[in-house]
Amino acid sequence: MSVYFFRFLLIILLSVLSGCSSLGPVGAPGFDEEFSRTIVPGEQLEHYAPCNLYAGTYMDGKPYTVPVYDGVLVVTDQRIIFTQWDESEKYYKPLIWIKYGDIRRVKKQHDSLLRYVAVEGHDMSKNAYHMMGPSVDLVYEKIRESIKTGYRHSN
Repeated sequence: MSVYFFRFLLIILLSVLSGCSSLGPVGAPGFDEEFSRTIVPGEQLEHYAPCNLYAGTYMDGKPYTVPVYDGVLVVTDQRIIFTQWDESEKYYKPLIWIKYGDIRRVKKQHDSLLRYVAVEGHDMSKNAYHMMGPSVDLVYEKIRESIKTGYRHSN
């Protein structure tokens, strides 16, 4: 087996283990289910899911060793936002966001080993979001539908 395969397995293992670290108060008493300090006025929250961000990859070709961050992916009617819990500020701070109109392509992987949505922007930025459960399908369908209908927002 190739070295890349073992690196890939290591990335998966680290993702699962990092998923056990604190993502913030998801589900805790007082949890802001509306992400009111994260999304801007006029945006509608559609979904959120704990995830691991694989920064800088579209997951094409051989797996690469890339930085992995744990956080929450917030899906609105206008964009997707990767957030991390800011303990000092007590809210999910937006770190990476992309409007649907700025997305060039999207793909998903949904099998027993790996579940992610990969996004590439028109500016060639690439990120993959590893999630558990039905979130992969929900996020993928939202992005795909927004691209297909030519979503553009005035802001």
